[in-house]
Amino acid sequence: MKKHAYLIIAHNQPKLLEMLCQLLDHPDHDIFIHVHSEAEGFDFDHIKNAVKHSAVSFIPRTAVRWGSYSLVNCEMRLLKAAAEKGEYSYYHLVSGADLPLKNAQQLYDFFEASNGREFVDIRYGQDKNWDAKMEKRIRYYYPFRDAVNVRDNIIGLLENKLVKLQQKLGVDRLKDMDKGIASGSQWFSITHDLAGFVLQNSEWVEKHFRYGGCGDELFLQMLIRDTEFESRIYSDGENHIANMRFIDWKRGNPYTFKEGDFEQLLNSGYMFARKFDIVNHSGICKKIYSHLTAVQEVKNAE
Repeated sequence: MKKHAYLIIAHNQPKLLEMLCQLLDHPDHDIFIHVHSEAEGFDFDHIKNAVKHSAVSFIPRTAVRWGSYSLVNCEMRLLKAAAEKGEYSYYHLVSGADLPLKNAQQLYDFFEASNGREFVDIRYGQDKNWDAKMEKRIRYYYPFRDAVNVRDNIIGLLENKLVKLQQKLGVDRLKDMDKGIASGSQWFSITHDLAGFVLQNSEWVEKHFRYGGCGDELFLQMLIRDTEFESRIYSDGENHIANMRFIDWKRGNPYTFKEGDFEQLLNSGYMFARKFDIVNHSGICKKIYSHLTAVQEVKNAE
């Protein structure tokens, strides 16, 4: 029986992480977790003991900041930790603010039946303004993102001035780039073959994205563009985003699901959804947890 690896990046909400791990708990699921080094309130032993079947591993903690290479590096470290443990059928990258919309057995069955498809959201060539915005992220240097929060208004303003200075000086990090621009959601479910391809190209990833901006939404898409892996990207003909993550950008940045969204989530056809807030909107988290555990219990009793 083939196993799956779940790679989780968490930076807060320890209770939600525990719930996520319990919903992923399955004899053929291993769970690898990174918790932001500055996060507090996580009881690692408690989380390990909260699951019955999955092996849970925590990788060494580092600071992970939005929009910086630290996020790309975290993904690579999680992939490497899993790949070194064994050959998994799928590697699923999820956030600590995510929840599955199917129970663990349904998740396993769905991906095993997908015939080796890659669940990656990749976009390019459809919107010139969007492509230009993505291109800007790696054309110029963003050297301070690992150290500071660029969402701070003052820091963001200083960074914009730095980019304008680079434009005047003719800085162009793309001149040596051997790949076309492509972008998409950072969250994925990929096969062992693609995971190996990503790790084999770790030097290329670091070279081009180390000082870029928001490379987590670029590096995988650009790496697989015009390769055999792109031809293996999943499509179900129902206009679902190819990574099968339900993320609502129309109502938020992204929108945080609430209790009234329960039916929409369950009927969405997606495998996972983000994002959730168990502190301020615990109702939706509890309803999903109760529903999926009840479904699993019925399945176990059959």
